[in-house]
Amino acid sequence: AISACAKAISLDSSDKETPMDTALSLLERMKDDKSLEPNIVSYNAAIKACAEGLNLVSENVLRMEEAFAMMSAEDVAANEIIYGAAISCCRKAGEWEKAYKLLEGMLKDNLRPNVATFNTILIALTEGGELIRALKVMKMMKENSAYVNPNRTTYSIIINALVANKRPEDAEIILDIMYRRGLKPDVDLFTATVTAYEKNNQPGRALKLMEKMSEIGYNFYEIKVLDNIFKRVVKLVNTLSP
Repeated sequence: AISACAKAISLDSSDKETPMDTALSLLERMKDDKSLEPNIVSYNAAIKACAEGLNLVSENVLRMEEAFAMMSAEDVAANEIIYGAAISCCRKAGEWEKAYKLLEGMLKDNLRPNVATFNTILIALTEGGELIRALKVMKMMKENSAYVNPNRTTYSIIINALVANKRPEDAEIILDIMYRRGLKPDVDLFTATVTAYEKNNQPGRALKLMEKMSEIGYNFYEIKVLDNIFKRVVKLVNTLSP
């Protein structure tokens, strides 16, 4: 019966109610029916409905917080799946502070966020202009490397954020770390970093990075975008040279 109610939470909605409203009203009905106490499955379905809501994203966060409050009142402990859905909900609403606080709550409760949850936090922080805090989250991943490690998406989020903040030197450091860990950076990450050097009037650094690209197998002449950047950078070097 409980699983049936959980399914209803995720599927049932009327024309006048959003899925989140329906989810919470069904939870309330389950609480009123003594034979059907909400459990971790039903709360997971409710918070997932909040995370998947496409409209009224701020409203979704409020509904998610209501569901968390109901869980607390019923002494139902949130698990990694529920926290992950709640963090996703906050990210969609641009609520990086709340997303970060949820991550801290997970770690405090000795839960283990997976790489997807960490990546969602990183997106929330970088979209919110919180690059320093995003780098702190990367450090958290390193501290918890026994169960989670950055993946290609993780590095891409950080490198693109560093480039956007005119920090190509730091972006290059992350590129090196990425490569040493067996993940060959995509062309777009290299070209974004090279372009950042170019915009910073650091053509020498740009050329050295392009040399690294050549060393790991990228052929400038076979990739048009690289060939164009290479010619631009060489021209800039010649212009700036005494």
